Amino acid sequence: MKKQKLLFNLCVVGGLFKEQSPVFLESNDMNKVLSPVRRAVEDFKMIQSKDRICIGVSGGKDSLLLLSAMHKLATFYPQPFTVIGVTIDMG
Repeated sequence: MKKQKLLFNLCVVGGLFKEQSPVFLESNDMNKVLSPVRRAVEDFKMIQSKDRICIGVSGGKDSLLLLSAMHKLATFYPQPFTVIGVTIDMG
């Protein structure tokens, strides 16, 4: 299977961009994630047109996967929306 480099390798840290390690997933694996994410978004009417979705990113697998899935969803979802990943540097 072909590996896909996900576009999200930047996080916001205290207003500045900090580069993170890129995440690699099999294309088929991302499709397995996107299906239930889209279904939940639609079932619970979570996104309206032109929403800005802010996702807290800890750097762990779960938050990075959510950020990547939402970014991918934004590329084809019928309601246009933007996604930004945010993390806080506690110093």
